[in-house]
Amino acid sequence: MRKEELLSPEHPLGQRIREIPRILTKDRRNLLPAQALSLRKLFSREEMDKRHIDDAILKKIAKNVLQILIALSQRDITPGLIGTENLYVDLSDSAFPVYLCDPERFQLEQEEQEYDWYPEDERLFGDQMLFDRARQLLADNRLITRIMIGAARGNLKFPVKKSDRDYAHLFYRILPETWKEHMENNIPFSYEEIFRDNLEKKGLCENQRKEKECFCLYLLLRTERSDCLGISRGLDMVMEEVEEDAQGENICLKQAFVYGDDTVLVKDFEQYVPGFRLCFDTKAKAVSAGEEMIVAASLMNLLPAGDDAPERSIHVILDGKISNDAMFDCGFQKFQELTEKGVLFFVHTQGDTSCEAVNRLRTLEKNG
Repeated sequence: MRKEELLSPEHPLGQRIREIPRILTKDRRNLLPAQALSLRKLFSREEMDKRHIDDAILKKIAKNVLQILIALSQRDITPGLIGTENLYVDLSDSAFPVYLCDPERFQLEQEEQEYDWYPEDERLFGDQMLFDRARQLLADNRLITRIMIGAARGNLKFPVKKSDRDYAHLFYRILPETWKEHMENNIPFSYEEIFRDNLEKKGLCENQRKEKECFCLYLLLRTERSDCLGISRGLDMVMEEVEEDAQGENICLKQAFVYGDDTVLVKDFEQYVPGFRLCFDTKAKAVSAGEEMIVAASLMNLLPAGDDAPERSIHVILDGKISNDAMFDCGFQKFQELTEKGVLFFVHTQGDTSCEAVNRLRTLEKNG
């Protein structure tokens, strides 16, 4: 029997699939909201930045996908591998409903699935023509992991390495250690364990205590107004290094951000969830680097000073040349005063930033 007949409203299998509201066969594709976006597209760096996707949103999406997978399992349907290009999410709804399209590509009874095999998938699943329950559970675990870390790449291996396509390596770092161990050894969790022990887990425990505090401010002097890739990449690398150092030394890391888009914007010092990344609009209006420096200095001056002060640092991240004007002079003087109070300075550049203003900033780095 052909798949079209198996999926028809008259066939028992087609009826069981249609009992799951958010699985859309071809004849129900009109139910997909016009604004829904495929997860494959959403997980690109550009879309993640544009739509401000964080780990909390990824978990909500993963929960909704898990509900579909459980519903299929309860109806004894083993669809095989499901690609993120077939899953769509409506980001305009705060519940982030997910729709699974093209079940015509499923493995159905004795009909093999239609899937463009990636090498890692073929290595794990290619030796059997049809999936059984155990094989399906492993495939579903990998799919949920892919969503929890926002993986846009097709050929996904664990542990996840860095790629310019997505932020998967960052989100992978903050997965529970038991989850990473299971995925790297191809040991699936049950559906209940996925939900209870992983998707329902909160961030840092309130009673978690660190030995000492460290305050780190990221000053983002963005000059490329039509493309946020350079500044995003620079911040990504610096934050990853800072977080690794804090984690290794059992430090309570509090981070703040000063950046510009027509005016100076601030995210105050906070103990963010590990792996948090600031998202930028792709396009931004210009703002004075000197103004940003003055605001950053004012924020640092609110912190405790003196011999018993916690470690304080400013990481200046640039993606181009900045003006050595009167406003910069004012901000630079305030930075000099901070170095006298023990604040450490680090300068990180992306692209061509050789100019007098940047050279002056680097003298603070040497003093720090």
